Amino acid sequence: MQQRVKKIVTHKYFLIFTAALLLYTLLGFVALPLAMRWYLPKFAEENLHSKASIETVRFNPFLFTLAGC
Repeated sequence: MQQRVKKIVTHKYFLIFTAALLLYTLLGFVALPLAMRWYLPKFAEENLHSKASIETVRFNPFLFTLAGC
């Protein structure tokens, strides 16, 4: 039984799927909110000629929901 589990866990496709899921999770929970807090105020000032501020941004990549204050 342990050999079978070890074979599945070390299989190339399982490792690729796990790495892709981890990357998607990190980008969704960490990178996207940071990018939005940095980019949106600049976008509003340059294109809308107004000031915008974002206190918090939360994105859930699994539910695909965005919340901010």
